[in-house]
Amino acid sequence: MGYVNFSSRPTLVHDKVNMFGTALNVISGSWLLKTELAYLDGLKYTSTQDKLYSRIDALIGVEYNGIADTLISYDISLRHLNNYDTRLLNEFNPLEKDTYQQAFRISTDFVNDTINANYLISLFGKKLSEGGFQRVWIKYDLADGINVNVGVVDYIGGSTLFDTVKDSDMIFADISYSF
Repeated sequence: MGYVNFSSRPTLVHDKVNMFGTALNVISGSWLLKTELAYLDGLKYTSTQDKLYSRIDALIGVEYNGIADTLISYDISLRHLNNYDTRLLNEFNPLEKDTYQQAFRISTDFVNDTINANYLISLFGKKLSEGGFQRVWIKYDLADGINVNVGVVDYIGGSTLFDTVKDSDMIFADISYSF
């Protein structure tokens, strides 16, 4: 993975990588405990073109579904870059040896499951201070197979990457038909 500057903005380019992973979910009453583990190999970065990297990604999370028509979830992940090189701090979005991300989501249904309201916040950094985003959206089942989806995305600054998009908040809407 690296950045190529074809214009005034850097562009993210991905090569093929190998990934192996596993997940385990355990249900206990209204609780779902989640774990995931992945190993990625063959990662390349612009600032260290002479090296290939591997990375280990781990996630642990919990979901609670004990309130009628409501789902609450919290996940925390760690991405650990093996054979770390301090030159990776020179990337457009500087890469640390360990990257943390946390996400909280609440989703609830109303009016006989025809309206689904959602809130998601995802923050990066050990102290949740390296940017992220929050999203609020509502999905409405207009008729059988026809859904309307509207929402807002708010980007939160705190890192090089998120500081470049923090003023790019958006409103979105779509209509879908499933047959």
